[in-house]
Amino acid sequence: MNSEERQTWINLFSSLVINGWFYSRIWTMFHDGTSTAPDAMQIWARTVIWVIPVSIGSIIALTILTAVVQAIIAGGKAPVFLKDERDTKFEMWGMGAMMLFCVAGFLGAMSSLALGYSGFIAFNLIYLGFSLGDIASNLLKLTVYRTGY
Repeated sequence: MNSEERQTWINLFSSLVINGWFYSRIWTMFHDGTSTAPDAMQIWARTVIWVIPVSIGSIIALTILTAVVQAIIAGGKAPVFLKDERDTKFEMWGMGAMMLFCVAGFLGAMSSLALGYSGFIAFNLIYLGFSLGDIASNLLKLTVYRTGY
């Protein structure tokens, strides 16, 4: 497994855990009535503002942890971080998948607003588009790494 594939696994794991927590928080807001409160958007925004640095920090920590574990397993040899043309091509395919979901989330949010739904729903659709785009991007990259396409 090369460094790019390993990093994709780390990104996917981190994304699933953090977005899972975020969606459980949103689910709780829907069920306890907080989503219709006057300050619902402020609570949502504070949650997103905390999700961003936690996500970045978890990716950094997991990357360091896997590098240390790999060095221990490899007998102290430093990991090789090479990126070739194939990695760049896979990254571009992943970015295309991400953009598809981001656009879908944005269009869904605009449609929900046009149909009279709240801004809380619209912002959640935008976030959903971004998070599904990240997951789809990582899954596509892992698929093409495994198939060698």
